[in-house]
Amino acid sequence: MTTALFLGRFQPFHLGHLHVIKEALKEVDKIIIGVAYNGNADKNENPFSVKERIEMIDLALPANEISNYTVFPVPDNEDDGRWVEKLETLAPKFDVVYMSDKNTFGEKWVERCLKEKYTIRKIKSLAGIDATTIREKIESKEEWKNLVPRQVAYYINRIMHLRG
Repeated sequence: MTTALFLGRFQPFHLGHLHVIKEALKEVDKIIIGVAYNGNADKNENPFSVKERIEMIDLALPANEISNYTVFPVPDNEDDGRWVEKLETLAPKFDVVYMSDKNTFGEKWVERCLKEKYTIRKIKSLAGIDATTIREKIESKEEWKNLVPRQVAYYINRIMHLRG
């Protein structure tokens, strides 16, 4: 049985993330999703709490007939070696790491930290879908709901309504 790890901030969870998970599950039996968080992170770039992001994933995946997954929070750490050690103590055992082929800081960092110990598989990303664009569209009141799973759009709307 092969288990994959997929790490991200998921600010918010979007169709690109769902695409990577679906593609990974064509090759592995189970996927572990690590939700990165930093308690001191900028709120504009990180508007959703780790709990909210885990809830987004837990709403979207079963609605897309995905049940062979586990989600867990992963704290940030400036020390790459200590971060890998912490990740390995928090995460269930995994065999391979999946990520999108985007060349963002996050992807570069994950690859740098894990490439010595794990196989890294890159999935072609969906064009025009990224969390930064979605956050900007939400902020400027542009259409964004078509970039996230329907369940996530409803969830974000509810959060925004509650926050006023």
